[in-house]
Amino acid sequence: MMFIAVAGTLLLVGAILLQIRTVLEQPTYRTPEYLSWLQLMRFLTFIGVMMIDIGVFIFVAGSIYAGVARVDLIDGVRRSLVIMSFVLISVWLFVFFLGTWTFP
Repeated sequence: MMFIAVAGTLLLVGAILLQIRTVLEQPTYRTPEYLSWLQLMRFLTFIGVMMIDIGVFIFVAGSIYAGVARVDLIDGVRRSLVIMSFVLISVWLFVFFLGTWTFP
């Protein structure tokens, strides 16, 4: 199925963008180069995380579709595809919101 290739590509590119952040050298603090570097880091982080999120969404949507639409699968397999999709989304959102909290 084509959605698997698209989702895998999005996950790979998102992970590569997040890894590129570690290679770029941080300039001296409080210079114009530092401000542009900081904006680039924010941009790379946003695009990388969005690509990973979209890739996971495509995988989950494909799994739900396969669990609901394919009648040739056994009922246990169909149920597990749908249930595990919701488990993955629940864990993904929990980790996302846990990462947005600031601890003292």
